[in-house]
Amino acid sequence: MIEIFINGIIPLTTLGYVIYTLAVTHITIVAITLYLHRGVCHSAIDIHPILSHFFRFWLWLTTSMRTTDWVAVHRKHHAKVETVEDPHSPAYHGIANVLFRGADLYHEERNNPVTIEKYSQNCPNDWVEKKIYTGKNNLGIFILFLISCCLRSGDVSINIVSFLL
Repeated sequence: MIEIFINGIIPLTTLGYVIYTLAVTHITIVAITLYLHRGVCHSAIDIHPILSHFFRFWLWLTTSMRTTDWVAVHRKHHAKVETVEDPHSPAYHGIANVLFRGADLYHEERNNPVTIEKYSQNCPNDWVEKKIYTGKNNLGIFILFLISCCLRSGDVSINIVSFLL
């Protein structure tokens, strides 16, 4: 039992952690590129409902993003490109801010109710969106942290918690 706590249920080598990190990152990039950008934002592709919900869940779990928020901010970017109202315009905010504070710029605009209302048409608005994803953004990342603590090395989990404190 103590061995499971030290090594986790699925003990990984250093190479295993690298592969795990690359796989999780790749799934997240695919979810943003295919689902959020091409599927929901631009309606350029149709994605099966089961895969769509997987992507919604994955993005909530790994990035704390709601589909509605990302789509609204991105659509506003297209509508107001390279103007003062563009949420992440390098011409207005500066390239360094967009590169190094891009997430902050996204979060600032995500908290603008006018943007969300105006640019979020045709986004998921079902029970799961309303009762689980909305208002509980950081819960997904916390759940992922707990899963990671159980599945991977308990030692790594303790080190992460120690680092955060």
